[in-house]
Amino acid sequence: PTPEWVFELQQQFREDLTKFQAEFSGISEELNEIKVGIKAVNEVIKSSNELMASAKERLTSADELMASARERWTSANELMASAREHWTSAHTSLASSNARIESASLEKQIALK
Repeated sequence: PTPEWVFELQQQFREDLTKFQAEFSGISEELNEIKVGIKAVNEVIKSSNELMASAKERLTSADELMASARERWTSANELMASAREHWTSAHTSLASSNARIESASLEKQIALK
């Protein structure tokens, strides 16, 4: 006959195996939860990267618009300077014309007397 202690060892082994299987099942569930969490984090990272790429594109576009605006501002300043020069020249010509008209008017008055 088989000694009693062999049956006890078999029973203990079955109990230990049942505990091990339960713990392994719990660990397996935790690993699945971790995998799901990692997948969710990867999706967030992917979305974040897409948002960053979009933001970079918008910043590049904004930089280009700012450069264009600076060029236009410079051009506007140059046009204003040119307009001031033309205004000054026109004012000088007008003053010269007025002086000639006044001089001619005086000469006419002298000639008529």
